[in-house]
Amino acid sequence: MTLEDDSVPSEAVVRAIAQAKGVEPLEMPSLYGTVDPEALDAVFKGSGRSYVQFPFCGYTVTVVSDGRIIVQNCETA
Repeated sequence: MTLEDDSVPSEAVVRAIAQAKGVEPLEMPSLYGTVDPEALDAVFKGSGRSYVQFPFCGYTVTVVSDGRIIVQNCETA
């Protein structure tokens, strides 16, 4: 999955995990229990190459500054 032009990383992560789990994004738990959404968004406002990786809802999530969001089941990651 990639970030859409009008999307911020924290919202895109929730949508990506919801899609992987086959549920609606509003059914997902808050991202705040794992990572600060504002801090995640701020990391990707700057220039340069970077990535952030963290576990969320049984998945390993990698958000890359080029807009990619990689979701892997923790059992296979």
